[in-house]
Amino acid sequence: MAEYNIGHNGLPGIRLVVSGLVDRFVGESESARVWPQRSLVDAGVHVALSTDAPCVYPDWKQVVRSGGSARVKIAGGVSGQVTGDPVMDWLLEGDPAIRWQVMRDLLRWNADRYGPERECVATEGWGRQVLARQDADGLWSGSLYNGKWTSTTYALYLLKVLGLPPGHPQAVNGCRRLLVSGLYQGHEIRFSRKATTADLGVTALVLSLCAYFGLQDDALPAMARHLIERQEHGGNWLPNDSPAASDYTFETTLLVQEALAQCRGVLTGGPADALREAVHKGHRFLLEHDLYLAAGNPIKAGWVSFSFPPYWFYDVLTVLDHLAAAGADPSPRAQKAVELVESRRGSDGRWKLGTAHRGRIFFDMDVVGRPSRWNTLRALRVLDWWSGGGVTRG
Repeated sequence: MAEYNIGHNGLPGIRLVVSGLVDRFVGESESARVWPQRSLVDAGVHVALSTDAPCVYPDWKQVVRSGGSARVKIAGGVSGQVTGDPVMDWLLEGDPAIRWQVMRDLLRWNADRYGPERECVATEGWGRQVLARQDADGLWSGSLYNGKWTSTTYALYLLKVLGLPPGHPQAVNGCRRLLVSGLYQGHEIRFSRKATTADLGVTALVLSLCAYFGLQDDALPAMARHLIERQEHGGNWLPNDSPAASDYTFETTLLVQEALAQCRGVLTGGPADALREAVHKGHRFLLEHDLYLAAGNPIKAGWVSFSFPPYWFYDVLTVLDHLAAAGADPSPRAQKAVELVESRRGSDGRWKLGTAHRGRIFFDMDVVGRPSRWNTLRALRVLDWWSGGGVTRG
């Protein structure tokens, strides 16, 4: 059929939705025999979406490979219900960066099914736009760090948030530029021209990016050890030794926690044990304050507004999402924070975007004050973690 350019019309829009359920209950082999749509697509056969729809190969071929059963894609959009849950279906109508994380974290699909969708982050939507703006020298906006939020550091941060797969050559090149230009004394990052300004949060942020994207460099374990050594007795981290440093201890602690989480495979032996202990102490520090409270009140007013992306800022939803991703055990000390997140759910089951952090951005992903796919995704996986259903995210 493929060789002679013969198409097939078999209402795959219905059959593909059902085939995922068939896989689950009768096994993939029997499912492939009963519902042969995937084998037709893999063979290159053009398949119509309905009796009166045009063949849209290869568009929905990618859909099949990205999950096999979740949705029916019709030339530039998503049509029809996917899960029967209107909120979940709304999420799956979003950018590939949203879709693959929904598939992994909420639908619990395995990597074989969400992986192809994740690969689309590099070639479609937001991820493609960010990658297209990289300069020929490997930087973004000609800047290592300044020029928030379009500098190299924050472009890579956004690509990490979107889930661009590790090892992407453009991202690795950008990470290398950060390390080569900013490494100070072999174990920390200082981007200032005279290297006089220490900021542990910046070191943690760059380490997190380099470790996530898979840059191979001996400086990474040295940076991780430096962060561990700088942990305060109470389990927190300070950005530096300035008088105002304590004002940013929660922000710095969360940045370091995220970096150490990315470094699980970087350190081995005794240093790996020290890393686990540092992470445990850091989580304990955050939980001792119910994640955001002092004397029953928010430590900072901005922490109860759920912005996205959070960048280096701290807020309740972001720290809960970190704990869920790290596979931390739900603690009673997080209950008030979880209740705050739950209270923000709208009557339509979605969460709105909080205030935006000031600065230049590449593009808007959600609109302030309107239902946010990012916040809805994050809130749902936090609540899933809290109820005992969450899994550690890779």
